[in-house]
Amino acid sequence: MKIGVVGAFNVYSGYGMDSIGLALALGRAGHDVYPLPTNISLGLPRELAMMLCKVDPHALDVTIVHEPPSQLRPRETIRAISRTVIGWTMWEQTVLDPADMHDRTDVLQDLDMVLAYDPVSRDAIQTYDPSARIEVLQGGVDADPLPYHHRDWHGTFRFGMLGELHTRKDPFVAIEAFHELRQAGELADAELVLKTTKPGLHPAIEQAYPGVRVIADVWSRAQVVEFLHQTHVLLGPSRGEGKNLPALEAQLTGAVAICTAWGGHTVWQHPEYSPMLEYTLEPISPGSKSQRARASKEHLKQLMLQRYDDREGTRRMGEIASRTIRAQCSWTSVVKRLNRLMMVAMDD
Repeated sequence: MKIGVVGAFNVYSGYGMDSIGLALALGRAGHDVYPLPTNISLGLPRELAMMLCKVDPHALDVTIVHEPPSQLRPRETIRAISRTVIGWTMWEQTVLDPADMHDRTDVLQDLDMVLAYDPVSRDAIQTYDPSARIEVLQGGVDADPLPYHHRDWHGTFRFGMLGELHTRKDPFVAIEAFHELRQAGELADAELVLKTTKPGLHPAIEQAYPGVRVIADVWSRAQVVEFLHQTHVLLGPSRGEGKNLPALEAQLTGAVAICTAWGGHTVWQHPEYSPMLEYTLEPISPGSKSQRARASKEHLKQLMLQRYDDREGTRRMGEIASRTIRAQCSWTSVVKRLNRLMMVAMDD
């Protein structure tokens, strides 16, 4: 099929990375893919750059608009050349209201189908527009470059967080959990490494919280992979996620991911290989009807200590995670499911 992919194509955002992964996976599956960028950055894969050299198509079988909910309505020119248009999006809170959609009521009307990354996103979008046809399909992960990595499980035990560690990622829940365990005499040979590309985690944290390291820098892909190889447990006490790419990538390499059991995490979580972090729901701001998760610090402390004390069990969990995430969450697997949904949308 001739497929257009509308969205950001960059290497610094979740939507951008998933647009890249989606276009490449569709091309590798044999489709004729046309990236239609709304935003673009340097550092794109050569394979994607070659797609960008194509002449604009005169007709498309399917166009996938991979954008936040408020930006899902396709341009008239895209709708005119597309037999079928599918929106693909995520929303990390319980309510999607007109203000979030810039008070527009027509955002979803030109879409033949909407794909939501997770059940929380689906329910929020369905409440906003009960007439929308919505299916759950989470974006994937490029699994081939991330084989299982044999770690040293007997030396320094490393907990880590990776990404844009802003408020939604809630890094201070992890910092406080680690610090309180250390104050109680636990985690003697452990460290917590926070790798962020966002301001907000001041280097002085390292002096206030012994054993915590803060790295605020832009890394190459090779540096990111090395970080994953050195991490035993990746922490994701996030208030909301559509997917959490760092958690998936860490598990592919054999790390264990402890993540809030809400939103996008629940699509791939299972207690056999990924401890499910308890939470409560809280308003996103005072008086707001929309809620998102707040991870339990006490439960996080319990799970961190279990994984630290039972290193052999943690190693086995990482092996299971690597196999399971590879089979279920790779872009290859996701595109197989997407193919079926595109055929359904085209037939209706």
